[in-house]
Amino acid sequence: MIDLGTSLTTAYNNRQFWGRTASLSLAEHLAGEGRLAIDWDDGAGEDWLTLIQAGEPQALLGAELPLLFTLDSESTELPPRVTSIMLPSMTRPILCCDRAVLEQVFHRKFGALEFYPAGFSALDLAMTTI
Repeated sequence: MIDLGTSLTTAYNNRQFWGRTASLSLAEHLAGEGRLAIDWDDGAGEDWLTLIQAGEPQALLGAELPLLFTLDSESTELPPRVTSIMLPSMTRPILCCDRAVLEQVFHRKFGALEFYPAGFSALDLAMTTI
């Protein structure tokens, strides 16, 4: 299991340096010249940008939180204060985090069994906090 506690806290503490414009700019940079498609409905208030290739999510980027989950092992220069977490899968439940940290960072209550005891995936987190 990958414990997100420290990474989420770091991203949360750097949120004042981040926003929707910065997240879209980084997503466009990461997408390259059409290599990845960006799925994000800013008008609906979505808080995660998904970068997709061949129908599969390759990266998840916080719109209000400087946090990037990625499958790509390519070294990409990221803006200062962006927390990046490389994962082997966006859909496998390999993540864990103290519930109090999740609730502080995402400003919502998480049910006792919502992400436990089996853990959760990056996509689970994004869909739950979208």
